[in-house]
Amino acid sequence: MPSLKDFKKRIHSIGATQKLTRAMQLIAANKLSKYHHMYLDNLELKNLSQHILTKILSVNPNIPKSGQHPDKQLAVLITSDKGLCGGYNANVVKHFKSDLAKLIEGDTQLIVIGKKGQKYFKDFENIEFYSNHLADYRALADELADKMVEAVSGSLCGVSIYFNNFKNFVTHDYYEQVCWPIEIEERQDDYILDGVSYTDALRMYFKTSIISALLSSATSELSARMIAMDNASKNAESLIDKLTLQFNRSRQELITKELIEIISGAEAL
Repeated sequence: MPSLKDFKKRIHSIGATQKLTRAMQLIAANKLSKYHHMYLDNLELKNLSQHILTKILSVNPNIPKSGQHPDKQLAVLITSDKGLCGGYNANVVKHFKSDLAKLIEGDTQLIVIGKKGQKYFKDFENIEFYSNHLADYRALADELADKMVEAVSGSLCGVSIYFNNFKNFVTHDYYEQVCWPIEIEERQDDYILDGVSYTDALRMYFKTSIISALLSSATSELSARMIAMDNASKNAESLIDKLTLQFNRSRQELITKELIEIISGAEAL
């Protein structure tokens, strides 16, 4: 049976871990609100850029709406750089593997964002890896938007982004966002676009789409981490209570044993 000193060391160790998980929970909760607002703001910009692009496509029937080879695809998978967020990364990777089985029947170029997703696709031939630093998401979106414009301007037919889509503060679901080919909106507007080129509109649409996916994914990651750290803190509290009870019982048994020895010694005199 562990000694009282062993119990104290273990309780102290778990208590230190609990302080860390609580701190991580508070940090995630603080960042969650920030990125959620950023996601909602960018969503409006994404919808506007999509509307502008479809407007240009609707009045310019000569612009090709798809690539030359329908079996060629560009797939972008978003995971996180950090762990300690429950099943967040495992969920998106598991579902994407099912979709990837269909994609590799053609000629697919794969882009994996996030260090946690890279280890699952090291053996994939046509692949690029990027880190998912939340502070640099705009620079990453600029680079990926250029690749997407180049892809659809060439021979690629489809461009899709796969990520954990934020639903609410406790729910996020795996989602495939089909960016290209784009569905043309059938609507009448009372304005005319002037000075907006197709290439600029296409690039802005892809940039806002990838930013929206990155922010939705980041919000989902922070939500998952907040819940995971809350559960870890509760489990630590439960374990501390259990160990404290065992410590008190062991101490009481030790005191009782010492009292018996003292009384037995006194009676022997």
